[in-house]
Amino acid sequence: MIRALGDLEERLLFSCLRGASDEVGDILEGGGLCWEEFVHAVRGHNVAPLVLKKLEEVGLEYVPGDVVRSLQEVRWVSVTNSLYMSGELIRLHEILRSEGISAIPYKGPVLAQLAYGGLGMRPFGDLDLLVDREEVPLARDLLLSSGYRIESEVEGIPQRTWLDRETELVFARSDGRCVVELHWELTDRCFPLPLDLGAMRGRLQRVTLASGVVPTLSTEDTLLVLCAHGAKHLWQRLLWVCDVAGLVRRSAPDWDMLLEAAGEARGRRMLGLGLLLARTLLGAELPPKVCRLLAEDDTLHSLAEKVYDNMMGGGDVPDLLRDSSFQPLRLELLDGVADRVRYCLAFVTGYSSEDWRSVRLPEPLIPLYGLLRPMRLAGKYGRRLSRRLGD
Repeated sequence: MIRALGDLEERLLFSCLRGASDEVGDILEGGGLCWEEFVHAVRGHNVAPLVLKKLEEVGLEYVPGDVVRSLQEVRWVSVTNSLYMSGELIRLHEILRSEGISAIPYKGPVLAQLAYGGLGMRPFGDLDLLVDREEVPLARDLLLSSGYRIESEVEGIPQRTWLDRETELVFARSDGRCVVELHWELTDRCFPLPLDLGAMRGRLQRVTLASGVVPTLSTEDTLLVLCAHGAKHLWQRLLWVCDVAGLVRRSAPDWDMLLEAAGEARGRRMLGLGLLLARTLLGAELPPKVCRLLAEDDTLHSLAEKVYDNMMGGGDVPDLLRDSSFQPLRLELLDGVADRVRYCLAFVTGYSSEDWRSVRLPEPLIPLYGLLRPMRLAGKYGRRLSRRLGD
């Protein structure tokens, strides 16, 4: 968990990310910064390349040398990793395409290019590929024959059951240099966003990377996916807000299309929260029509305050639930009562790979996982609560 920052360090962080050069210069010249706290937050939020760029533009006269070297090291790792992984993305995309699989890369290097204009400005740790559900078995075999091993599949679970209950397979290169997440859904079962993948395929754009060109989601669909991802993780990292702000700044979204797609996917509040955070924290400019819609949702601003507190190391998410797929705050991010009921039911009865690993049932008894899951959850959180009370 990222520690809470002091007021001065927090001001410097946000001034760097907003690109407010005068504010950055004034804060640096005034001194009194706890650089250890600042660097810890910058690295924790994965924004070191963005912060270092602004500090270099303003001047490093007042920045300690060890701080500069620490941030430069992170940037160097980000650049070299991004170049390697973008080349790997091109290679894998060609392998899949040659066998008729129309994989869609998203996030990772394509997002770095779209939102920041350069691969090294956005650190990322894996490659995300979206394929149609019926293409998963062949894509799985092709990745296995291309130097990867499966990290997430559970032995003994039928493939059709995995496809029904999960949304991705995770692969790692044998040499450990790259992780690939193969998706057939864009959100998990507990936090669904019913996106029309067929319509999204009709709106693809092409992105030029260091060693080739790949398709990716449209700007509008990317924004919706980013806001859903941020909501799922309660916007714990500033990088995710930077992604939204960067994409808005560097592109010209079709706002009518975006709002319509969000409404159809029951994700207007998730989208609204992401846009509100990008505007209030990082100064992203939104059209008047969107600003009016944000103002009409009375709960958005209180949600933004709660999410901001959690993001910056405070907030009231219980330690008991911090690594759980169930977060009470997520209920407020869903558009309606029906979606909140579905979320709770999916969490309680929606068995997944963790349930399969805890108890192995033969194939005919797989539906019983839905009955065993509530007992497993009760035991898991009951033990945590006992330990917490014992402390």
